[in-house]
Order: sequence, then structure tokens, then C-alpha cells
Amino acid sequence: MAVVVADPLDPERLERMRRAARRGGARHVVLLDPSDAWEALRAADPPPPLVLLDATGSEAERLVQAIRGEARLFWVRIVAVVPSVSEDAFREAFGWGVDDVVSDTDVEAMATRARRLADFDPTSRVPLTRGRALVAHPDEGRRRLLGRVLRGAGFDPSFAADAQELPAAARDASLLVIGASLDANSDLLLKRLREASETPIVLLAGASRVRELRALAARLGQAVVGAELAPPDELLFLANELSCAAQAEQRSSRRILHAALCSYRPAGSMLPRFGLTYNVAAEGVFVRTLDPPAAGDALWFEMRPWGADRAVHLRARVVWTQPPDRRGALTPPGFAVALDLDASARDDATRWRAGYAALLDATAA
Repeated sequence: MAVVVADPLDPERLERMRRAARRGGARHVVLLDPSDAWEALRAADPPPPLVLLDATGSEAERLVQAIRGEARLFWVRIVAVVPSVSEDAFREAFGWGVDDVVSDTDVEAMATRARRLADFDPTSRVPLTRGRALVAHPDEGRRRLLGRVLRGAGFDPSFAADAQELPAAARDASLLVIGASLDANSDLLLKRLREASETPIVLLAGASRVRELRALAARLGQAVVGAELAPPDELLFLANELSCAAQAEQRSSRRILHAALCSYRPAGSMLPRFGLTYNVAAEGVFVRTLDPPAAGDALWFEMRPWGADRAVHLRARVVWTQPPDRRGALTPPGFAVALDLDASARDDATRWRAGYAALLDATAA
């Protein structure tokens, strides 16, 4: 089954979304008006594996938050359908907590995602193998969203709503996720974190406090800083960096958490697919998508490097994938590519290397 949530006042978009779900093999397609979608989804038994959501409506973000706050619907895959694919559209939708973004005219992209998720069971649960993770954040909706991400990676999430709760709540936790907005006083926050434990810490900060808190994290040790309102699955990257600190020292280049629009297509194809980067390295990129190409596929890869005025076109090969129906990993659905800079146009390879160096400087502590 697939659920299509779209404004009936735009019958052409609604019909394309319905046709896509059918083409993707959905045996049953439910069409819902955004105004009554929440009650219908909450009552669905079993929950649908996929929701194609018209992201242009004023209720779209609120509906995503409601779905992500409902235990029965935690794992339903949500694809935001937008009028025009852009970096802003991807960033906004991923920030809500959706799983992918496609154009409302790209029926095949919607159909492919429906096909990929045809046998996905959103009611299955991931074994809790990574220990307890404490999420301390003043906003209940954000706490739930971050807890959902951690639960999907095999953590057992627990919650705290203010800094006073930290010392007691952090006992025996294997990971602390702390919203810096719990306390505007960084010295006081540092004191409470030190009182809490020596547990690895992810600090989530607003843009104005990132530099300050990176210095704080360096003093703490076993701590990293992320953006408080970034796509919630970026938490997985930060947790992974903490757990793989020894491996990081052995990498040929540093992986940098970086969300940017990219496109890719099989070598020789003229039809691009789009995704949002998750992290980049000197010669590799991980891309978030519910429709990853197969490992070993040769690709033409395109994105705009940090600080560049135009995109570069690079040859690449898929080295591994994270399928859309797999959970329990510290990586969202998507794929990793190795960039073959020597086989790419020299000017583009030079621009890529310069962009990576500039991004490295911009993200340095």
C-alpha cells in the first residue's frame, strides 16, 4: 500500500502521484487531503510503508512532525514531492524529517521509490544493541525526532527536557545528545556535562554558537558539535565519528558532514537523478536517497564544490549502498561513491580539490 497526500485543488499533481504509486507496484493507493491525512494515517492498520507527500502545502511540515512523533508510524518512509528540485527544497524537507525528495513531474522517480519499498515493514523493530542514548533538548518535537533516528540505529533512547536533569539522567548512557539551547551559559553547561559522565557527547548548537561550542567540545574530549536544526539523520554521522575515532586517524582524508544538492546518472545516460550529500571526503561522497544505484555502477557525478561558482562533472563508481529498507546502521539510506579525479576533466578535478580544501578550512575547529 502507498499513501498519497496532496491538495485535491491541484488534480494534475495528484494524478501524477497516484500514477507513480501504481506504477511502483502499490496494490492499494490511498488518496488523502492534507486536512484529514493525520487522522487517517494514525488509524491505518497496518501503517503504510510509504507516504508520497505534497510538500507545497502549509500543513506538510506539521504532518511530518506528527508522523515522526507517533510510535506506530516512526518508520514510515516519507518522500516529499516538490515543484522544483533545489538544494533549499532538500535541506528544508530533510530538516522536517522526511526520507527523500523528488520533483512532482518525475513520475518514474516516485514510482521507483514505491517499488523499492513494496515489501518494507514499518512495524518491525531494530534490536537495541548500542546501549542507552540520552537526548536532552528543550523542544519535545525535536527530542522525539532525534530519538527516532537513534532508535533506528539500535540505541535505546531516553529523554531530558532541561539541564538540571542531566547528571541523573546521563548515568549508564552510552551516548549523550545535548541541545546547547538547554543553557545559554556555556560554562554552566560544561560543568553539568562534566558532572554527568565521561560518556561520548554530541552537542547540537545554533549557528551563532558553533565556534564557541567547538572549543568547548575540544576541552571535553570525546565530544563533537553539530547544527541544532540540521537534518536529524546527521546525528548518525556525528555518533559514528565518535565511535570510530581510531579509524578516522587512518583515513586518507577527513570526512566532512556537508549537505549539498548533487546529481548523478549512469555513465552514458542523459537522465539525472538527484540527492543530498551526507558527507564528503577528498575523493568520495555519501549521498542520501531511497533509490541508490547498485554497488559497482559507474556514474557521472555532479555538484558544486564549496565556494565554487558552478558545478563540476566527475567520474565516479558506487562502492557500497545502504538500502532503504535496512535499519540498525549508523548511516541513512543512500550510497557511497569513489571519485575518479584522474579520469575526470582536469579543470573539474582541480575545482573539486580546491572546494574540498576550502570546506576543510571552513569546518576546522
